[in-house]
Amino acid sequence: MPDGYGSRAPATQVLGAMRVGVAFPWSGIRRREHGSAQRIGLLIDLLRERVGRVTVVSPGLEADETHAGVVYRYHRPTLAEAARERRERRRFRTLLETVARTPLAADDDLWLWRHLECRIVPSLADALASLVRSSDVVLASFSFWAGALGRLGRAHGVPIVVTVHDEISGQVRSSRLVRWLTYRAEMHALRSVAHCFVGSSDDRAVFGRAGVDAEVLLPGVDLDRGRASIDGPTRASLQARLALGGGDALCLFVGAAHGPNAAAAEAVCATARTIAQRGRRDVRFVIAGDVVPPGREANLSALGRVDEAVLDELYRMADLVLVPLTAGTGISRKTLEAMAFGKPVLTTTVGTRGIPVESGTHAVVCDDLPAYPDRVLELLADEALRRRLAHGARAAVAAYDYRVVDRRYLDVITALARARHGRGD
Repeated sequence: MPDGYGSRAPATQVLGAMRVGVAFPWSGIRRREHGSAQRIGLLIDLLRERVGRVTVVSPGLEADETHAGVVYRYHRPTLAEAARERRERRRFRTLLETVARTPLAADDDLWLWRHLECRIVPSLADALASLVRSSDVVLASFSFWAGALGRLGRAHGVPIVVTVHDEISGQVRSSRLVRWLTYRAEMHALRSVAHCFVGSSDDRAVFGRAGVDAEVLLPGVDLDRGRASIDGPTRASLQARLALGGGDALCLFVGAAHGPNAAAAEAVCATARTIAQRGRRDVRFVIAGDVVPPGREANLSALGRVDEAVLDELYRMADLVLVPLTAGTGISRKTLEAMAFGKPVLTTTVGTRGIPVESGTHAVVCDDLPAYPDRVLELLADEALRRRLAHGARAAVAAYDYRVVDRRYLDVITALARARHGRGD
């Protein structure tokens, strides 16, 4: 064991000697290309300032790299593994549809499949085993790899801490049986780890009924981003790209490629078209993220994936942020982020799940999507209300700064390290 792991050592000494592994099951972690990558990216920022070494394993086609002192190792299956995985998943989906006696919606098989992929892709299992062997604690996101990591952790005496951003089985819509099977796989995986974080008290209750002892931890956001000054060159570039007039109002939606985001983006497009049909070409809509391909029609521009500097300037430019989510689980990061920028938000009950929002004070909550064109125009016409909502939004998320929220990870991994040493490992 490295020096500093004695049970009487100060927490800073324990952390300073610690090797922390991070297992993230989606691509885009280093560039933080979607909401969950942004959340874990902020945790990585905190870790690299406090611990001895941080190593991340994540899917990706990039070459392994070290960035800002963090080692990123990207896993990609061999050609033979990729071919086998495609074949086996097709068979798996067919089997599920046969057993469920119903066609499955797109990706409804994916959530259960991802709990099994370590058994199908040996190189992934090897990458996770290497991460565990070279770490003193491993932090994982989602339940997909938790079962494999739990087994590896027990074999090597390394505690595994999992953050479950939402209830994965809640993504399954077309079959109660497949949803139940996914729930069973999810809970079985989470029962194998040393500590589990969830994002809401609702999820904690659901997991608790399955024997998973979880702790609620609010998702962290970087409040400093919302306080930054205008980026003049980026703003000028965006104004030219969007062909914004001086009196145009800007309504923003942000979303990565994900089922609930796709439905929300459709609602934004429908709202934009209705407002354009009313002759209000001065009300402009922008969709940022790869939820829809880049393009432009009338008063709507889809930018595709954008980097953080562009996204930040879009938030600063926006007169109104739309989050018309009607499905999904967990806390909506896009809602938190917009509120952290002090923006008036028009959203739904789903969009505010787990966030202390009072409609009319911190945001406007409306579940009637056909009424959104009217709500948008009403909000844009009432500048005083938008100012009150902006102030209320900042107040509502003041406690969500990641520098405060994510300290809990440091407490937990310090305690686990000390317990591990106390057992004589």
